[in-house]
Amino acid sequence: MPKALPCSNKNFPHPCGDSSRGKILAGRSRSFGGFLPCTHQHLQKEKPNMTDYYTENLGKFGFREIRMLKDILVAWVENGLPEEFSFDNVRPAMNMSSGYVFLVNDDYQVAMMNGDTLELFHTLPYGGKEGFLSDLIEENDPDDLHEEDVEYVLNAADMCGFDLQPPWLDRKIDNILDIEPN
Repeated sequence: MPKALPCSNKNFPHPCGDSSRGKILAGRSRSFGGFLPCTHQHLQKEKPNMTDYYTENLGKFGFREIRMLKDILVAWVENGLPEEFSFDNVRPAMNMSSGYVFLVNDDYQVAMMNGDTLELFHTLPYGGKEGFLSDLIEENDPDDLHEEDVEYVLNAADMCGFDLQPPWLDRKIDNILDIEPN
């Protein structure tokens, strides 16, 4: 609910449009030959929080987002969900800041359209980079990422059978050699 706060408007024209007190400039009145502060109450929105950027409420989806959801549901029916995606409480969601529409589950996994198919959309645990696995591998060098993010990408690639190429393949081999006993 917006809060009513005293007017602190410094813009012209005055947003309340009340001219009963004389010409209003920069939130002040010329009545009584001097400049008095505006006494009007104006609604001011509270600062947005994280819940303002994410919704599962279909009532907040626009027509564009509903069409995107339709494409997601058709892809789900025709090709299924990604193998690694858990079926626990699957529901549609939208990032209201970016306009992306996706499926989410109780494990916080995200499935989004990548072309004509649904794929897992990943968020790296340390650095927070986001993308489909193929994009994360293509756009990042493992030497430029935190070790936790590299381990996450390598595990995700193993889970879905992704064919790694150097330098990611080299890093995977290095990790295997580090684990094997002498």
